[in-house]
Amino acid sequence: MSRFFNRKSTLCIVVALTLVAAFAGSVVVRGHSASAASGGSTTKSQACARVGNPLWVSSGARSYCFGPQPNGPAASGLRKINTFGSNVNAASPSEDISPNGTRAYGQSETSTAAIGHYVVEQWNDATSFFSPPCSPSFKDQGSGWGFSSDGGKTFTDEGGLPNTACATSTWSGDPSVEAWAPGGTTYFYQSSLFSASSLPNGDSGLLVALTACKVSPPSTISCNPNPIVLAANAGFNFEDKEFMSIDPVRGRLYVSFTDLTTTLTTTKDNIDLFACDIASNPGNPTCAGPLIVAPIPSPFFTRQSILPLVISMLPMSTILVPT
Repeated sequence: MSRFFNRKSTLCIVVALTLVAAFAGSVVVRGHSASAASGGSTTKSQACARVGNPLWVSSGARSYCFGPQPNGPAASGLRKINTFGSNVNAASPSEDISPNGTRAYGQSETSTAAIGHYVVEQWNDATSFFSPPCSPSFKDQGSGWGFSSDGGKTFTDEGGLPNTACATSTWSGDPSVEAWAPGGTTYFYQSSLFSASSLPNGDSGLLVALTACKVSPPSTISCNPNPIVLAANAGFNFEDKEFMSIDPVRGRLYVSFTDLTTTLTTTKDNIDLFACDIASNPGNPTCAGPLIVAPIPSPFFTRQSILPLVISMLPMSTILVPT
């Protein structure tokens, strides 16, 4: 890929000219940039000790660090569900019960995408706090999601995002969802934070991952159970606040996020960008990166990633990454 970027105030511009280079056959995509930090001996406890001073992070990252936070006894039975006009609940309260019968209260940080009469919504799901690894319906995964095949009139709560590596990793919330329909086949791409105690290549920590979900008309959807993990660094990672955008002209999916790993050793963080080829294999895309689009030189503040915007024009596309 030929890429050019220019910092102007708080806007980074990336121009993609050619096909993204792919790391074929790999589920874990790790950057090989000379600027990428090495996790070294950094641990989860060292990273989380910096949250709040000086690092300001998302609710998904705080959940990774601190787990459930008690706020008083739960009310007996189901709480009243408020309705708002014709809006419907994408999550089912009957699903918010762990295998041992513990009822969890809390979905937050939603992201929604729609194409035609299909809709997918994803959220942070508190049920994961009380569910053991590899629970039925992936209740142990911190990213819950719902699917609608009737334009959002009704939803099916699908439980947690599938993850075959559920024994050592979990989807950890703060979602982003995009939709694409090449050749009339509908795909939804779901991303969120992803925590792992150990991946096959030795990476660990809080990372960003994504999965592809294919719609089978008229009303079913299935997601790839093997998350594509975007690791910016070798070893321990501390990533946060990912966002996705699609270039439908070239079949590219762009993922930006904040790489806080470098703050643990250099007091600097980066906004990183991965590019995924969804044209060649929409159900299992290959990704390349990271491109560091916004190195943050100051130790006094943290800059969080914002939704990358894609402007598709021939012969090139422009990706705007506000920071």
